[in-house]
Amino acid sequence: MNTTIPLIRAGSLAPLVKWLERRGRPVDRMLSTVGISGDPVSDPDRLIPMRAVGTLFRDVAARENCPDLCWRIIREMSVADLGRYGLLILSERTTEEALRQASIVMPHFCSHERLDFVEGPEFGVVSSHFLIPLDPETLHQAQIHTLALIRSLLTATGRTERLFSAISLPPHPLHGLSHLPPDITRVATIASDGALTMTVERSLLQRPLNARLMQSGLQDPSEAWERLPGADVGFVEVIRNLVADALVDGAPSAERMAINAGVTLRTLQRRLSAQGISFRGLVEETRRSIALKHIHQGTEALSDISVRLGYSSPASLSRAVRKWTENSPRALRKGDRDVEH
Repeated sequence: MNTTIPLIRAGSLAPLVKWLERRGRPVDRMLSTVGISGDPVSDPDRLIPMRAVGTLFRDVAARENCPDLCWRIIREMSVADLGRYGLLILSERTTEEALRQASIVMPHFCSHERLDFVEGPEFGVVSSHFLIPLDPETLHQAQIHTLALIRSLLTATGRTERLFSAISLPPHPLHGLSHLPPDITRVATIASDGALTMTVERSLLQRPLNARLMQSGLQDPSEAWERLPGADVGFVEVIRNLVADALVDGAPSAERMAINAGVTLRTLQRRLSAQGISFRGLVEETRRSIALKHIHQGTEALSDISVRLGYSSPASLSRAVRKWTENSPRALRKGDRDVEH
């Protein structure tokens, strides 16, 4: 039984968040609705549920009546917005080297997407496929997002026309491929297997990237970067980490957590029960652990800790601490200082 929860870096949403902000949309509320907390733009390397990202792409596209949403949101600098993943890509000199790097480090960015780059004497072929089932509209948005990001790398060479020799792309369930730009539809065919495949001339791949883009790349790309949690990390531990991130918006919903984990609510409860804990108990245990950690560290105001953990006020946090420890937060901090001296 596969208990791995699909995860992705929050930077995957940065281009969409910026697009929504430019249009004055209620971004925080939209993120919270699908179970995502925090700001993907300022904290792009944080792990979030991959299914929540797909749901947001699909729902925003429908709400904005924009079937090519994930094509429109990508701009020249969008690769850099992806966080460390994008900066590693932009640390390379040519498009060929950048695509090779993108393929190699994808497991550090998204747990259930594979990006392959095969180099030939005349053409290079880039392909993307997902390791979990996605509904047709979500799949289309996710793949045109990848297509638009690859296109932004190719245009960074200074060339703007005939970037792709061929494209195979899963269609939108209502619009097919007709809503995409002419330079795409001219070379695109419908993919029946859900994969995105892009063929690019080798001469274009060997051209250098725009110097301005390269300047935004990492100065030390050799620095270690951990892979995303896989099958070796327990289901409950991943849920615990997602709960910790979600607490800033209040107590997370078990129903939304189950959706983002790709299981039914009953299955979520059963797997937690097998570890001797309920979802509600896990939320409270996580909140308690984080609260006491920050109180003992003594560097953060109680008002900030209460906001971080979704308490309505510092007084609510103080009551919770007294219930857990029979001491007030101030007494705990005073006790820590007395021990130090």
